[in-house]
Amino acid sequence: MNPVLLATQVEQGLKDLVRYNFQTNSDNFKGMIETFLSNPDSFFKGPWISVDLTFQNSDSTNVDFPDIPLGFEPYLHQQQAFERLRLPSPKSTLISTGTGSGKTECYLWPILEACRLSIGQPGIKAIIIYPMNALAADQAKRIARVIHSTPALEGVRCGLYADTEPKSPNDSMIAEGVITSRKHMRENPPDILLTNYKMLDYLLLRSQDKKLWAKNNPDTLQFLVVDELHTFDGAQGTDLALLIRRLKSRLNTPQDHLVCIGSSATLGIEKKSQELLTAYAEKIFGEKFETTSVIQENRKELSEEFENVEHILIPNPDELRATVERGIELDQPTIVQELAKLFFYESDLETKPANAETMNNPEDDEWKLNLGRLLWSHVAFQRVIEIICLGGRAETIDSIVDRLAEAKFLRPKWSA
Repeated sequence: MNPVLLATQVEQGLKDLVRYNFQTNSDNFKGMIETFLSNPDSFFKGPWISVDLTFQNSDSTNVDFPDIPLGFEPYLHQQQAFERLRLPSPKSTLISTGTGSGKTECYLWPILEACRLSIGQPGIKAIIIYPMNALAADQAKRIARVIHSTPALEGVRCGLYADTEPKSPNDSMIAEGVITSRKHMRENPPDILLTNYKMLDYLLLRSQDKKLWAKNNPDTLQFLVVDELHTFDGAQGTDLALLIRRLKSRLNTPQDHLVCIGSSATLGIEKKSQELLTAYAEKIFGEKFETTSVIQENRKELSEEFENVEHILIPNPDELRATVERGIELDQPTIVQELAKLFFYESDLETKPANAETMNNPEDDEWKLNLGRLLWSHVAFQRVIEIICLGGRAETIDSIVDRLAEAKFLRPKWSA
C-alpha cells in the first residue's frame, strides 16, 4: 500500500465521518463544517516522511564467538553489546536501538555461547520474557534455526512455554522449532526458556511445574532478558518487578550474579533519559545499572551514505503527475514499476536472475533490490533524503516539494 495514497484515503474518510455526524440545519452554523475541513491546518497535520540512515558497522576485527559464527557483519552497537555481555564477566545491559537494528542478536549470541560452554549441565541458564506470545513464537523459530545450523551448539536446548501448549508439541529441538512439550520441559528443563511474564508467574506457583526449577542451583540461571521493556510500565511494571524478585528468591540467586537485559526500540537516548532509564531498570530487575549500561544506536553520517550520483534522468512533470493519478487504481508493484520507468532506463531496471521470467517482475526480490540500488544513486532521491535528514529526520511532503524545487537539476528539453 502506498502510504501517501493511504493517508489521502484516511483523510477523506475522516472528513466524511465529521460531515455525517455534525449535520445541522441552523443558518447560524451553515457552512461552518466545510470551512473547518477546508482549512489544511485545522483538522489534519502531515503526512510526514521520516528517514533513518543505516547503522554504523563495527570496525572491530575481533571474532567474538569463534565457535558460533555470526553469519553477518555486526553493527557497532551489536559489537558494543557483545563486549558487555560475553563471558567471563557479562554485565547487565539495556539495548536502546531502533527497529531492525538486530537487538535480539545483541543478547542471543552471548547467551548461546554461555549455553555452549555449559552443555550437559542441567538447569535453565537463561530466561527471555516477551510481551506477546506471537513475538515469542517468532523468536523461537529464529533461535531454532541458529542452533540447528551451528554444529557447536548441538546439545543446546531451548523451550517455549506459552499460554497454551500446541496440539502436537515438539519433544525435542527441530530445525524450525524449539521444545514445546510441557511434560518434556519439566522432566528435562531447557537451557533457554522463552515465555511471557504471566506464564512465568504460573510456573512459579503451580505444583506441576516445580520440576522445571528442580535442577537449578543458585548460580545456574545466568541471564534474564525482558524484550520490549517499555511495555512494562505502571501496574504491569510493578507486577514484573515483584515477579523477578520472586524468581530470584525461588532460585536463591545471589545478589549481583544475574545478568539482566532489557531491550526496546522506543527507549530514550538523551543523557537525562539514560539516567531515568537506568533508574527504572534497577527498580524492575533489582540489580545495579550504570548509565554506561545503555547501548545506543550509531547511525552513519549523511556524507557516508551516498555513493556517486549515477542517474540524473528527471521525468516530465505532466507525465509523472498522470502516472501518479493513474496509480490510484493500480496495485503497489505495478505503480512502482511504472514510476521507476520514468526515472531510469529500461536496461537499468532489468535484472539477471536464473529464471528469465522474473527479469522485469516488480514482485521479484532481485528486482526490488536492484531498484533500491538505483534509487540510492539517483540525484533526486539523494536530494530528498538530504532534505529530510537536515530538517530533523521528518518533513512534510509540502516542505520536501518546496525544497526540492530549489535544486538546480539539469534542465531537459521538456522544461525549456
